[in-house]
Amino acid sequence: FHSFRLRPPHIDITLIRHGETPWNSLGKVQGQADIPLSDLGMQQAQKLHFQMQSQLSTYTAIYTSPMQRAIQTAHILQGSSKIPIIADDRLNSRNLGDYSGRTLEDIRNQSPATFALWRNGDPSFRPPNGESTHEMIDKLQAFLTFLSIEYPSDSKFFIVTHRESVGALMNLLGTAPNDALTGISNCVPYHFSFN
Repeated sequence: FHSFRLRPPHIDITLIRHGETPWNSLGKVQGQADIPLSDLGMQQAQKLHFQMQSQLSTYTAIYTSPMQRAIQTAHILQGSSKIPIIADDRLNSRNLGDYSGRTLEDIRNQSPATFALWRNGDPSFRPPNGESTHEMIDKLQAFLTFLSIEYPSDSKFFIVTHRESVGALMNLLGTAPNDALTGISNCVPYHFSFN
C-alpha cells in the first residue's frame, strides 16, 4: 500500500482588460451596457495581438466576458490562431445599476462618500439597483475554481474581462497592486500563476 499526495494543478493566466470604448474616452460608466470597441480600442487589441503573437500557440484557451467589447478584443487577440474563444458569464462586467451611462464626475459630485466606497473597493458596496462587490468576487472565485478543476496542470489562459473584474482577480490571486481598481489599462497583459 502506497500513499501519495496529489499535486495541485498549476495554472497560468494572463488577465486583459478589453480595449477602449467610446464611453471609456468620455469617462462614462459602462457596467453591463454592451458598448463596442472604439477605433482606438481596436488598435489597442491589435497591438496586444502582435505583442502576444509568438506565444498564442502555448495557450489553452481565451476565456472572455460575453460583452461585445471583450468578445471583440478576444477575437482580435486570437487573430488567425486556432486557440478557442470561450465566453463565460462569470467574467461579465459588474452590474453597476443606476451608475451605468453616467460619468464618473457626475457620480462623484452627487455622492462623494458613496463614490469613495466604490472606487476604494469596499466589498459590501452596491450601486443603486446593481451588484455588490461581494457578488462579483464570488463569481470570479467560482471561475478560478472551475479552471483549476476542469483543466490539467500547466494549462494557460487568456482572460479578457473588465476593469473591476481584472482588479478583483488580482486580489483573489494575492498580487493586486495598490491601484488595482483604477490603474488597469486597456489591453495590457497581466501574467499570474496559481495552484
